[in-house]
Amino acid sequence: MRKLASAMGVGPTSIHAHFKGGTEAVLEAVAAQALAGTTRPFKPKEDPAEYLRELLLRMLHALHAGPTVARLVVVRLSLNPILDPLLAERLLLTLAALGVPAEALPKMFQGAMGVIFEMILTVSTRSGAAGQKGLSAQVHKAITALSSTEFPNLTELREALVAETVEAGTSKPSQEAAALYAGRLIATLSLA
Repeated sequence: MRKLASAMGVGPTSIHAHFKGGTEAVLEAVAAQALAGTTRPFKPKEDPAEYLRELLLRMLHALHAGPTVARLVVVRLSLNPILDPLLAERLLLTLAALGVPAEALPKMFQGAMGVIFEMILTVSTRSGAAGQKGLSAQVHKAITALSSTEFPNLTELREALVAETVEAGTSKPSQEAAALYAGRLIATLSLA
């Protein structure tokens, strides 16, 4: 809190006065602000699958620039799935429009949140090209130290895995990524 107060040019008591829950309240506010504006109204005759793809893409765009905030959003949403009430309401509406019966909505909502967490952690928490080069060097070093007899797949695919690590870090949120996770989310509905 002192570092935050110093960065903002205020005293720590000012932050405590504004956020009546200390650090937890600040973290929750940051995560909620990161999600603000990612949802738009669901139109009555709109294709729910298309709406879901757009919602996920908007989330990816909102979280792309801040990998640390993206991880924070996952943690805060896992503790409080109603962190952003509009997101929760519109996700429930979309699930219902996709044919989820009312009695199954709570369970499917939790499953949908799990897919969203996976998406955020996989796509939005990349550290960018510079960070990925360092990470790829670590991956290369770790795989090189392994025995090719004990880990034949890792050692054989070492260069391809390292290249994928770099590429993943430089990728921007895309329609394809949103569609992939929307498809995964919709597929989980048929498994219920």
